[in-house]
Amino acid sequence: MFLFLLTCLVVEKIQSSKWHSISSRIKLSALEVQSFIFFLHGLETCHVFSGRIKVLLRSKWLPYERIQGPSGLRERVSVPMLGHFVELQQRRLYVSRCPVGPDNKDFFEKKNGDDYNESQRTMELTLGSTISLTKKIAIRGLKIIISVMLMLSLALVGTPSILSSRLGRRSVLGLVNKFIPGHVDVQSFTLGWTKPIRAGGISLKGIDEKVVLSILKLETRASLWSLVRGKSGLGDCCIERLRVDLQEDEQSGNLKLALAVIPVSKLSSSSHRAKASMQAATKRIPSVDITLAAAVKATGGGLKVIDGKLTVRDDIAATLGQRVFIDVLLGSYALEDDDNLRQAYEMHSGLMPVKAGMWSEGTQAEAMGFIHLKKQLVKLMQPLKVEMDLSPAVAQLYLARINPLLKEVVGPAVQDEDMPDVVLNISPQDLMLPADVFMVNLEPMKAVLARGPLAGGILSLLSSGKEDVAKGKKEVGVQTSQIKSQVSIDGSVECSRIDFLIAGKVAVATWGVMNWKDETLKMILAVPSATISNLFGLNLSEGYYLKIPVGGTLEQPHVDWRAAAVGVAQLSLRQRGGKFFKNLISLLDSEETVPEPIDVIPWLSKS
Repeated sequence: MFLFLLTCLVVEKIQSSKWHSISSRIKLSALEVQSFIFFLHGLETCHVFSGRIKVLLRSKWLPYERIQGPSGLRERVSVPMLGHFVELQQRRLYVSRCPVGPDNKDFFEKKNGDDYNESQRTMELTLGSTISLTKKIAIRGLKIIISVMLMLSLALVGTPSILSSRLGRRSVLGLVNKFIPGHVDVQSFTLGWTKPIRAGGISLKGIDEKVVLSILKLETRASLWSLVRGKSGLGDCCIERLRVDLQEDEQSGNLKLALAVIPVSKLSSSSHRAKASMQAATKRIPSVDITLAAAVKATGGGLKVIDGKLTVRDDIAATLGQRVFIDVLLGSYALEDDDNLRQAYEMHSGLMPVKAGMWSEGTQAEAMGFIHLKKQLVKLMQPLKVEMDLSPAVAQLYLARINPLLKEVVGPAVQDEDMPDVVLNISPQDLMLPADVFMVNLEPMKAVLARGPLAGGILSLLSSGKEDVAKGKKEVGVQTSQIKSQVSIDGSVECSRIDFLIAGKVAVATWGVMNWKDETLKMILAVPSATISNLFGLNLSEGYYLKIPVGGTLEQPHVDWRAAAVGVAQLSLRQRGGKFFKNLISLLDSEETVPEPIDVIPWLSKS
């Protein structure tokens, strides 16, 4: 570093001295000359210095330079070749340019001893102080660097112990609890760079100070170092005695578990009417516990849940059963289990394959696709498939949100343990999860329909003046066409046309919109001409439908059956009256178009 600084000093002096015609003397030290000569060795493009450089490299002496002092000529000083610069002594030189000639044999006079000693002492003191200061700075800087590295190393090594301590655990939990509405608590926690992670007494309280999630014991063979490196997967994690409360909050209608970690302002967007309705519904339906077992297989380590329980509403428990098992395959396990998933992986390389299934006493579901970890998305290969046993709980909880008439279903028409009663295919928008819009398709089904407000009203309307179509039965058979609806996350449902055959004689169709959050309903109940002709003996055109508006709420649909009866009477009058009555009544018919069936109607295809 010192030689480099001297070189820069010499260069600066050279640039300021107009080397082409030097007439004034330049005051240099022998050490500066040494650095200068070394620097000039690399200057190949400088034509002015090229001759001097060659002399320095080829000659042992400098015969064309003379060294002078302030009081005359001094002793000759030999300047060694470039390879012997280490022999140069630190002394003051006064260099001036002399003519170049082969006969010039200038020698140097004796130097003044006092001046020489003084110059040498000054240089040694300056150089010594500079080296001493540089050495002190280097040593102090090295000490600081070593101290910082040592402190960081100790902090990294001690982090697991600090977090495992009572004070460290409280500090972390206090920080977490500041960002969630609920309260997290952990009774014991063991963390190590190379030791397995263990925790016990984990609990999460909701906004009502009730526990919504608890874990008695959590163990994993993964260490902190393996998790940092991303080499352990889930670490063969084992969760014992998991308890999860999946009940809904009485005021907001959201899950209590969700309200414990997310503010209600970010979850709830339903109206006050929906909240009141949800509150009333929640109060009426008690909650029960169902058993949960889960297993996740993943590369590097999986996860399993032992002795888990879910607290759910009674109607949900009725649809699921008393036991639920969840199985999830990730990575290579999913590819080995399904050939279709393995073939599709070539187009989705870089994503994580997943195949999940859920089994219970009343419901089965399966899904497979690919997980995009960075975008937190799941790309499904096919629609979600759900198979359920048909029960009043399934009808009221799920089917009623697609069509109000399905709410009155009480069970399957034929008991068959090998065949599912209800098959749903749920397709999120673009087959991506999460999504805001879902297409729900139900395969045609045969069920038993209770004679409730809608079904009973239809049967009474079409039995006017004649024998009861259902022959006084409280339950009748019903057959449906394919059901297709678009369900949005905000609760709105657009129902395509659904055809029903009730009691084997009464064919009706429904379509319209509803919202199960706002409890609004606006649909059309249509009776085709074939049904009216068969029951009343009227001769109507093939494309005619008697359309009856349906409003109210999902809990209490409203149908003006009196107006519908007037409509049937008008049809009879049209049939028996003259041309004047036919023209007059035709003006009262609704001009609303009737949508076409979305698929072949099963009972018509057989005939």
